Amino acid sequence: MGLRFTPALAALALLASAGLAASQTAGREAPPVSEAPSVSPVVEEQLIDDLRQIAREQIVLLAIASQNNHYGHLQEAEILKLDEQWKRERESSVKPLIAMTLSNPLSTFLTRLQAGSEGLFRKIWATDQNGLNVGQTLPTNDFWQGDEEEFTLAFNRGPGGVQVFGPKWNAEFLYWYTTVTLTVADGSNTAIGAMTFVVNLEEFTRRAALGII
Repeated sequence: MGLRFTPALAALALLASAGLAASQTAGREAPPVSEAPSVSPVVEEQLIDDLRQIAREQIVLLAIASQNNHYGHLQEAEILKLDEQWKRERESSVKPLIAMTLSNPLSTFLTRLQAGSEGLFRKIWATDQNGLNVGQTLPTNDFWQGDEEEFTLAFNRGPGGVQVFGPKWNAEFLYWYTTVTLTVADGSNTAIGAMTFVVNLEEFTRRAALGII
């Protein structure tokens, strides 16, 4: 992905580097949360604009619209039934719902996008109006994201909605990351779903320092 190096991204790099330095000082295994960079001022409008461009891709809009047409507005009991199916399939060798989702064109597009980012994006997923997965780069623990703040705080704001969480520390792979969720809107400016990006702040910092973003 060719993010442009702008003053906004430079600010992101500067603030994110504070988190990188803190993690190195703390031994990287468990840096104190107090030393993490502040996220709200970190993720500047340029980064969000770049993510919004992805959320406007036709394959994203078509896939979400198709699933909305398929499921409609589901009742919570129906959503939970699908969610339970997903969870059962995670423990089974037979995974029709998971396989269908991970192999669809949108998941293929997102997986290529993540691979092309060369470490900048750690996870990407898109959800429909119910908060159900439409496409994703990696398996999630559940099928329904609509009960989680990453979805609700962005989607409930309508078109243009955005929610940033973090920075957070990944203790398994030892890096700082932030999660950005955007409302996806169709051509009539109606909210139809959401997209979530897990952004590696340390990789972002490295690229910004080299001026290659």
